[in-house]
Amino acid sequence: MSEKNELDWKEYEAITQYIYSALGEKQGIKVIGYGKNCKVKGKSGVRHQIDVLTEQQDGEKTLRTAIECKFLKQKVTKEIVMKLQGVMGDAGIESGIIVSKTGFTVDTMQYAAHHGIKLVEMSEAGENDPSFQKIVELGIIDLNFNVIRSRGKPTCIDLGSKTITSEDEIFAMSGCMTEMAGLFHLENF
Repeated sequence: MSEKNELDWKEYEAITQYIYSALGEKQGIKVIGYGKNCKVKGKSGVRHQIDVLTEQQDGEKTLRTAIECKFLKQKVTKEIVMKLQGVMGDAGIESGIIVSKTGFTVDTMQYAAHHGIKLVEMSEAGENDPSFQKIVELGIIDLNFNVIRSRGKPTCIDLGSKTITSEDEIFAMSGCMTEMAGLFHLENF
């Protein structure tokens, strides 16, 4: 991020690329290029720079999407949509998306919807943003524990000079052990 701890347009493009890469992976969408070096040659012979270019297989056909990132202080106007539409037509790109940090004018939304270009508003949350919250409740986890502690049944007591293995004798000894446990603090290891 920049020195003022705010995004710049290059970081905005990189974040957009990362989001589309991460979200698209499960849908079979791959980012095939982004940034100033992502260029496609149109039917006109002109090379067009695309902020983020993705592709997805649709059966035997490969569909490409041009994503235009607008890191502007004002809302995106329909001229931006018209420019993207022209690039898509010249380069044979099937779909387009415009990502903006400040939103879109009403004309832009209407024109984009008519031409099938999707509009996405992606802004950075900040302290002055009324919808910004430092604590976000994602859910509540109720934990219930049912703990049962049981003791093993002794099958043999080794007294050093004598070993008791008879169940009756062990049972008789357990009564003595219970009385002794009341007199001394015994711990299981």
